[in-house]
Amino acid sequence: MKIQQWGTFSVKDHLKARPFVAEVLLFDKLVIPRPATEKESSGEGVPAPVEDQMARWRREQWYPDEQRVLLDILGEFGLSLEVPWGGHAQHDWQQLYKKTDSLECDRSDFTQSIQDQVDLAKTEMPEEAAYLATGGVLSLYVANQLGNQIARKLLSRVREQGVPVEPVIAYGSYEAFKMDQGVKEAEDDHMPVEAAPYALFGWEFFVPEDSEKTDAQLLREAAKLACRRDLSESRQYFHGWLKQMYTGEVDREDAKAEMLKVLSEYTKIMRSSGLANAAKYAAKVAQIAAPLAGLVGHTLGVEVGVAVSGVSLAIEKLIPMPQVPDRLRPAALLYDARKFFHKRQS
Repeated sequence: MKIQQWGTFSVKDHLKARPFVAEVLLFDKLVIPRPATEKESSGEGVPAPVEDQMARWRREQWYPDEQRVLLDILGEFGLSLEVPWGGHAQHDWQQLYKKTDSLECDRSDFTQSIQDQVDLAKTEMPEEAAYLATGGVLSLYVANQLGNQIARKLLSRVREQGVPVEPVIAYGSYEAFKMDQGVKEAEDDHMPVEAAPYALFGWEFFVPEDSEKTDAQLLREAAKLACRRDLSESRQYFHGWLKQMYTGEVDREDAKAEMLKVLSEYTKIMRSSGLANAAKYAAKVAQIAAPLAGLVGHTLGVEVGVAVSGVSLAIEKLIPMPQVPDRLRPAALLYDARKFFHKRQS
């Protein structure tokens, strides 16, 4: 089973250290907002923008020219999907962020879960909630839950026939995820009845790193590596097995063995690339099926740091805070989860 995982980003994610270098190896597509042109910003039923989007981005210090350099590199390798941010998209963002009834989308659990995350972030991390809402809107576009004519045309051109796409909101760290989502970790086997069980699946991966190279140079190297068919297929099979594991569709031991196998293949590819690289840690959170949640012990059958052929995989239970509605949340992926792997020692 193969699953493509597409990461959705905000208007300022390109300002982070070594932007998109790790993410391009974790996701099949990076869905990134960029300033809309005047033509893209106009549309039926959408108020005309009061300011040119490039001028607005510069005023907000989102540095669109620097973003353009990175987008051109990603686009050269077909690894990104640029969504014009302004006009219709900005209107959708306003409706989602302000929680109005005029958001024209399917009222699914997925849509509601995005809204729940934004609402919670406004309480827990108000300075980041607006940026989370941007990723949320893009996730709704990818999931076809929210209509945007430009986005729909772009998506139809890049989807691979027969391979499901799972949009996920990328988080920069485990701590940011915990704060944003209001997560409480299970300390023992006594899980509150009102709390739905979630699991954090963590693994080690490698990214190019070279202090002598610029962000653009390093991203180009990572993009070249990400285009390898064997690497992308290993990643897609890994996420397919991972989903079967947390939905209870496959025996957990079989799933674990297969996941470690494909992670091992990925590690071999990275180590044979000839690039200087550094170890990173990723983790994915998802609601888990009752058979998996019922396992005895804090870890779900896998100890933190267990290694097979140099590959590590960790699984732990999470508990959302009771006041969060028990709805299916979109998966979230943390692309720097070192604290998750080492929190027992901290």
